[in-house]
Amino acid sequence: MERIIGYTLEKEEFKPLYAPEKGSIVTHAFILCGNCGTSVYPAMGPRYKTICLACHESSVEDLEKIKDNLIKKFGNF
Repeated sequence: MERIIGYTLEKEEFKPLYAPEKGSIVTHAFILCGNCGTSVYPAMGPRYKTICLACHESSVEDLEKIKDNLIKKFGNF
């Protein structure tokens, strides 16, 4: 079963980000939440438009603000 570790903004929609499978080769760069700055995962980074599970559980209005701030910070790519 795949474990969701956070959410990443793709095409103005938050999509789940899954932990790597055991034995996968990944970078050793942290993924930090683009909103609050906490650690999302200790590998697979950098990912610039990722948010942690706690920020994703925010209200719909707060998620829209987070989305707008991430697009302002990192662009809409």
